[in-house]
Amino acid sequence: MARKDGKACVHTAIDKGSATRRPVRCCFLVALALTLSTLACAYLPTAPIRSIPTLSPRMAGEILEFPERACLGEVVTFTLQTVAGNECGIQISTWTEDERVSQRLTPLIADAEGICSWQWEVPADAPPSDARIDVSVQYENEINSLVPQGFQLDRCDE
Repeated sequence: MARKDGKACVHTAIDKGSATRRPVRCCFLVALALTLSTLACAYLPTAPIRSIPTLSPRMAGEILEFPERACLGEVVTFTLQTVAGNECGIQISTWTEDERVSQRLTPLIADAEGICSWQWEVPADAPPSDARIDVSVQYENEINSLVPQGFQLDRCDE
């Protein structure tokens, strides 16, 4: 440490039984302060640690195919990749002026490659709007809902 005049902070101490002096640096004071602050922190209350459940690899899923835009009256395909044998579910939601209309398609069991694929005919009389798919993967009693994906319903003949 330095003093205001820029010189090092050095004190002297006398050894007992001798007339020699030895320097004692201010570092001792700094070390003492750090030790005391560490001890004080050890007794401060801490927030409990929460464990966040992790998703087993068995429950993983990825949407491989869905349209960004679907034309009214056409057939579109939705494809999900997961682990073979998992049950896959899908719900398609569209919006009218007044309400949300949802249609749940038949759940499927993933094939040997882990693929679930659905075809859906877009209602020809549906109003152009935003649409969304909600996909889930299930194995025994565990369910993993994937992040919903949005797409557009449009009149493509105009």
